Amino acid sequence: AENVVCTEPFGNALGLEHDEMQDPNEFARLLFDRMHESFQKSALASASCNSGSTNDRSATALAELLPSLFRGVCTYETKCCKCEKMSKRGENFMELTLPLVKPGDRRVKETSIARSRIPLQKDNVTTAGAKIKSKKQGRPRKGSDATDATENEASTSNQQDSRDVTVQGCLDAYLFPEMLEDDNQFYCNNCAMKCDAIRSVSLSQLPPVLNILLARYVFDRLTFMKKKLSDRILLPRTLMVPRKRNITNGGKDVDEIKDEVYVLCAIQNHRGASAYGGHYVAEAMDWTTGVWYDYNDEDVTLLPNGPNCGYIPASSDDGPTSSTPAPAPIAASAGGKIKRAAPLRGSSDAYSLFYVERSFLAKTAVRHILCSSPTLRTSPDPCNVEASAITKMTQQRGETYRLMNEMSLEKKLTNDRMLRRKSEIETRLFGALSQNTSTESTSMPVWVDGNVLFRFFSCLDGMDDTLKRQPLLHHRKLLCSHGNGGLHPRVAKRGKLLPRNVYDIVASLLRQEQIQFTSSSKNTRGSSAANSNQENHEDDISDCIISPSSRLFCHECVESYRSELAERERSLSLVLKLYDALDSKVNDFDAKSLPIGQDIYAVSRNFATTFKKHAERVLKEAMSPQVICEGIDLLDLSFLPAFSSDAPVVGKPGATGEADEAVAGASDALDPLVNGKISCPHNRSNVLGNKRSVRFVPAPVWIILVQLFPRVIV
Repeated sequence: AENVVCTEPFGNALGLEHDEMQDPNEFARLLFDRMHESFQKSALASASCNSGSTNDRSATALAELLPSLFRGVCTYETKCCKCEKMSKRGENFMELTLPLVKPGDRRVKETSIARSRIPLQKDNVTTAGAKIKSKKQGRPRKGSDATDATENEASTSNQQDSRDVTVQGCLDAYLFPEMLEDDNQFYCNNCAMKCDAIRSVSLSQLPPVLNILLARYVFDRLTFMKKKLSDRILLPRTLMVPRKRNITNGGKDVDEIKDEVYVLCAIQNHRGASAYGGHYVAEAMDWTTGVWYDYNDEDVTLLPNGPNCGYIPASSDDGPTSSTPAPAPIAASAGGKIKRAAPLRGSSDAYSLFYVERSFLAKTAVRHILCSSPTLRTSPDPCNVEASAITKMTQQRGETYRLMNEMSLEKKLTNDRMLRRKSEIETRLFGALSQNTSTESTSMPVWVDGNVLFRFFSCLDGMDDTLKRQPLLHHRKLLCSHGNGGLHPRVAKRGKLLPRNVYDIVASLLRQEQIQFTSSSKNTRGSSAANSNQENHEDDISDCIISPSSRLFCHECVESYRSELAERERSLSLVLKLYDALDSKVNDFDAKSLPIGQDIYAVSRNFATTFKKHAERVLKEAMSPQVICEGIDLLDLSFLPAFSSDAPVVGKPGATGEADEAVAGASDALDPLVNGKISCPHNRSNVLGNKRSVRFVPAPVWIILVQLFPRVIV
């Protein structure tokens, strides 16, 4: 379809396999790696050609495009509980893979304690690594970050299903300190022995776009196969991501943890219970207007309330709220496919999430608004102009979505009609043809235009233009202008004579499809009015019934057509004779040894060569299956003056000498004067001795040539 984009060239450019199902998380990493490699190769090739130029700087930006958007740095810290020595190791990441925590996980419940800015000590961690207590502080004060997080998690747990967890909980559990003890002790180089230790992960550098992969696909040790975890998870529309950085406070280096706000902008969903197959659907937000859409192959659906599994974290005990509705212009003008708000429930299909840092998202949206509204830069009241620009952009996109949605709906209705038509043809029409009816010999067949029949029986055409008109078949305009009002034989050949019972079935199917088309159209008066209108005009499928006994042929047109075919047959025979004569070396005399006592005529060699090319083309056409079935009427003989259809071409009455010269000078055109290129304006020639330009033919060949080209220069 024209609105579907094939990704095969894109996959081939990156060297990706098309015929195998891959793990979504692994494929996401592979896709980013291949794209990064491709960008680097392009940048390296451009830099070698444009060193120091603007193109060189653009190539460098391209090479670092993906890292500048998705790359962050995480730090792994391990602190020995005996000597309290800390070992650190930094590592770049392009995505964060978060394990799915179970509902009721203690790490999620005590997120506020884990995220409080308290240094970790051994006594603060239980043996399960689930709780860290403060020695100096009790319960955090009201209004602090830890208290707000606790209240949000508590309210979430009060409002959500007990089987659901949140992405915020999975992230906090991922960053929660882990106690290494017993059989899992850490070997400390400083102590030269295994000791209890506290291991933690922190994010020291955050990217503008945070790609979170949920570890839904795990290896099952019982079956030795991958399986998909269908744990339900809620997606917060804003995610608090802790960033740890080292600052100087009072001359001492201390670690500060600050929550950065990230906004949910895209979700990838995998539908299906198997890790080896399924269907992929995406939900994405328009960064400028904040409107969400669902992308299911070529189907796009507006999500006026955002993703069903998304919520806005509450700052009070009210719990998580549902997503904010779409802007009014979108919701009002969209129509068609709109997913209504659903009860808050975790998603068992979401596996890849894209969160964008709030300030980066705002800057990008403002930049886009400024580009779309140049007057915003110089406006004295930029706030109102910005609001107006956003409203206008939202309305335009809403209108675009509405129109595209209507087109998609119309296309779907057309496909449904064609499938229904195909089924009706197979059951009703083919069934009637297979029956041996004795009435067929007595009933008069009916002629129907072949173009309409081809479109109808192919079931590849919606026939909207035909179904809109009344009556459906306009045969009267095909009649000739003579008094008896019959068909020209050339037009009659284009149609088919259908037995009366077959014609009645075709007419019934066309009327039925017209009713369906009219009732589904938004510009009609309604299905009931359409049905009554069609019932009152059941006999009006054709404005003119044509049968062998009435209007099938016009006798005057038949005589004219018979004469034309006879002339075409005679001309084709002469073309074949002249081709054989010019192709034979017997009829090519030398100017220095012309035969005595015979009439010899000069012919331009350029004309002979061009004529043989046209004759060979006609011979190939004559052997084609279509010409063999339908006759020589389909042959293109326009290179002959008698059948030329172009007004300025020589051979038609009223042609001028200028037209003769223009045609004679064309490289692929046949010289209607035959010897125009070897003659002067006075019809004389001084190149008769030039063997490269002139050949001599006997009188029988010349007679054939004169019959085909009456204006030949002798």
